[in-house]
Amino acid sequence: MKRIAFIVISVLLFVLSGCSQKDMEKHYKYTGENENWSVEYKVTSTDSTAERSFVANYKGDISQLSEAKHLEISYESSAAGGKLTRDFNGNPPDEKTYTLTSITEGGAMERRDETIYVTIEIDGKAEKLELKVLK
Repeated sequence: MKRIAFIVISVLLFVLSGCSQKDMEKHYKYTGENENWSVEYKVTSTDSTAERSFVANYKGDISQLSEAKHLEISYESSAAGGKLTRDFNGNPPDEKTYTLTSITEGGAMERRDETIYVTIEIDGKAEKLELKVLK
């Protein structure tokens, strides 16, 4: 009987020791695009932290942005949001890709089936995108 209990406990310890923090990570990648922008939002979370990366890429030639004076990109999810603002002050944009990153301790986590709402505004003209996880 002691031998069976020892074997059962040994097997349980072996199985439980195989469950690492890596096994509990969640990875979601939300994407969306329109005729001007492609956007990607990645979330990697464990029980204690969440890393978020938001990347908006202008699909046209950068010369098409040469008249821009003000750019504002924002996103909103059930668990987080972010906003990036650029004032070009007479100097045309020199980049087509805009990135926001964050790391948070604890807190809420996005759901796999949710929609991330994005607004990209250039000189008062807004474009809205919806990001979803590809199935």
